[in-house]
Amino acid sequence: MEQRAARRRPGSGITLAPGLLRHYRKARGWDRQRLATESHISYDTIVSVELGRQRPRPATLTALCAALGIAPADLLPPPEGSTPP
Repeated sequence: MEQRAARRRPGSGITLAPGLLRHYRKARGWDRQRLATESHISYDTIVSVELGRQRPRPATLTALCAALGIAPADLLPPPEGSTPP
């Protein structure tokens, strides 16, 4: 039986707006470990996503947002050419 290593291409994943995951996490009064526990996502992944070292896969983004009670769109950058409110 052939085993495939789970490797990610460096550019794969969803680009998040800088700082928003941390913002929503802190708004709930949670540390990274609490978010890891609530979302069932590893602490190391949360650190990497918050620091911009890793872009989350769709399933990871969905789990993080569900734990935080926000929509995935809340973590995405605004469309190009739009002006913030």
